[in-house]
Amino acid sequence: MPPLRGTVRRAWHSGWHGCSRSIPSSGARRDFRLRRRKSRRRYWGARVILILDGTCGFCQQCALWLERRLRGSIVFRANQTVTDDELERWSLTRHNLAEAVCVVDGATTYQGARAVAAALGQCRACWPLIGRIIAFPGIAIVSEAIYRVVARNRHRLPGATCGIGQNPAGE
Repeated sequence: MPPLRGTVRRAWHSGWHGCSRSIPSSGARRDFRLRRRKSRRRYWGARVILILDGTCGFCQQCALWLERRLRGSIVFRANQTVTDDELERWSLTRHNLAEAVCVVDGATTYQGARAVAAALGQCRACWPLIGRIIAFPGIAIVSEAIYRVVARNRHRLPGATCGIGQNPAGE
C-alpha cells in the first residue's frame, strides 16, 4: 500500500506499541511536538511549589537565579504567606519553614539540600544531573551539612540584606 500523501505515520509509544497516529507533515509536525511539551510543562508547574523565606534577600536572589534556569515552572511562595491548612496538608510546621527551604512536589515534601536537588531537577541543561548528584545517598549527607552552614550564615552572604541575623529592636 503506498504511503498517504501529506501525512506522516508516527509510532505512539504511550503504552501499547501497535497503535500509531497520523499527523500532518512539514511544519505542523513541529507544532504538534511543541503543543505536547507545553501541556506537560503546565502539568508539572501546577504541582511543584518552592517555599522560601520572603524576608531574606539571599533567598530571593537564589530564587531569581533558579527562575532564570527553569525548564518548566515552579510556584515560589514566601513562608510568611503559607496558611495553616497548607502546612497540615504538606505535613510541615512553621519551624520547618523557618529552618530550611521546602519543595512540595505533589504529595512529597523535601527540605534543605533535598529541596534544592528537587528544584534543580526542574531546570534546563546540566542542572537536573547536578540535582541527582546532590541527592545521591553518599553525597546527600555532605550536601545537607553544606546546606546547614549556608542557611545559618545566609545573612552574611552577598546578594541582599537578610533579617535573620539582625536584632528586630535595632539595638
